[in-house]
Amino acid sequence: MPTGKKPPTPPDVAPATQKHMDALLDEALGETFPASDPVAIAFEKGRSKEGRHVFSAIAATGGTPSGRIAATGRTAAEQRIDQAERLPPRIEGYAIVSEDGMLADVAGIMPDLLKFEADQRFFERELDGADVVVHGRHSHERLPRSYLRHRLILTRKVPAIAADPANENALFWNPAGASFEQALAALEMLGGRVAVIGGTDVFGMFLDRYDVFHLSRAPDVRLPGGRPVFPEVPMRTPEEVLASHGLERGQRQVFDSSKGVAIVSWGRSSTPGR
Repeated sequence: MPTGKKPPTPPDVAPATQKHMDALLDEALGETFPASDPVAIAFEKGRSKEGRHVFSAIAATGGTPSGRIAATGRTAAEQRIDQAERLPPRIEGYAIVSEDGMLADVAGIMPDLLKFEADQRFFERELDGADVVVHGRHSHERLPRSYLRHRLILTRKVPAIAADPANENALFWNPAGASFEQALAALEMLGGRVAVIGGTDVFGMFLDRYDVFHLSRAPDVRLPGGRPVFPEVPMRTPEEVLASHGLERGQRQVFDSSKGVAIVSWGRSSTPGR
């Protein structure tokens, strides 16, 4: 069997930290089951009668020497992963939060108090310009053109990466089984713009990778016990969390002066076009 190099793996994480991260992801996705064994990915690209791509995730077992991935489709998959690493995407986050930093109420529902026409127009326009939308299973934006967008849906219901049978433009992605670069390679997305739209722990996963995070604020709205925008909220404000991860405050733009709704885009100093 050809040897080849192993797919990229995430940096080592302390067991206690990893256990905590897994628990948070379970809670964010509304799923609870043991973490999968380490998974190696092979993408078997084919065409069905409808012309859809077929992707297969193959678990690395004791029968696979040295954790090498199966040979089927490996060369093409590794080339796409290498390209994804050489051409990193521009990653942008989008959220509107209450005065106490919440995305949703205690039931996990975004209330009408956080919905403003000007902010919704901005959000939809930005997603229309994104190449990939990333979110958890309960954070779908459900806008008129949503069905057209390529997306990665985070879940622990699959070992690594799997097709969404209900949406030919979407893939299910388990970060415990495949890297972000592998997921993008499966979508055949190189470079471009990625829009991260939540929920809490999905936002948290990308804090060290955002080029820009667009944070809208709804004044005079409080959601005690609700779902925070980042795991560290409400112990820290969303702004403090963004600053602690190397993002810098941009200019405040008012969306709706009558309701006091405004947005601040937080970017890295090395990000062009800020």
